[in-house]
Amino acid sequence: MPTREEVMQKICDLVSNGAGERISSDVEATLRSRYAVWIENKKQGVATAPIDVWDQEDGRKLQRQFERIGKSAARRAKEGKKDKIGNDDYEAAFTEVESTSDCPHCPEPPGT
Repeated sequence: MPTREEVMQKICDLVSNGAGERISSDVEATLRSRYAVWIENKKQGVATAPIDVWDQEDGRKLQRQFERIGKSAARRAKEGKKDKIGNDDYEAAFTEVESTSDCPHCPEPPGT
């Protein structure tokens, strides 16, 4: 099983890959703030924590969601005719993906 730090680094890499650019240190800090505790906690009604399944099929589903976050942020920046993906694009992408994902381990979107 990977460590929390290994999973966090992979999350940062997946978001970067989806976005098509290296994320800033501010975005990395936001990702860590948002997901570091979530990695090791079981969601109500789910028998395992994300870290428990990270290297299994359910974990691969989670990993695809992080790539979606990067893609969504890049799309938002492009639609806004921005030269660079902003923190606001990533914040909106977190909410969008968390709100539309049907994976059992995905965090609840903000405000739910």
